[in-house]
Amino acid sequence: MFQDCNLTNTLWGGTTLNDVSFENCKLLGSNLSVCNPFMLSVRFRESNLTLTQFAGLDLKGMIFENCILHQTEFTTTNLTQASFLKSDLKKAIFENTILLKADFTTAYNYTIDPAQNRMKGARFSTAGLAGLLTLHGIIIE
Repeated sequence: MFQDCNLTNTLWGGTTLNDVSFENCKLLGSNLSVCNPFMLSVRFRESNLTLTQFAGLDLKGMIFENCILHQTEFTTTNLTQASFLKSDLKKAIFENTILLKADFTTAYNYTIDPAQNRMKGARFSTAGLAGLLTLHGIIIE
């Protein structure tokens, strides 16, 4: 487990992260998309992952709990059954992302285009519906 760490702008090329937890860490601008995908298993709790890249990774069942994920990139990422518990997803990038059965019920500030992502069974709160419709010019009052 990494706790209270600061790994800003870290390049994780070839690194194997198997059953690793990050708690209260800053990984600002880190590129985890270059990690070794074999047995990749990571959990983040109360961490700042602003500008972090997860593009193209298989992150089934990933847990983000109380995290800041501003402008984090999830392009072509498999986030099947991932949980974004009380996490701030302001300007996070979801394009061609697999979000099957993902849990966004307590997440906030996200903007996700259902037409650009696979989302069957994904869970959202009523308060978060605007984040699914904003890109289509739909106004919710």
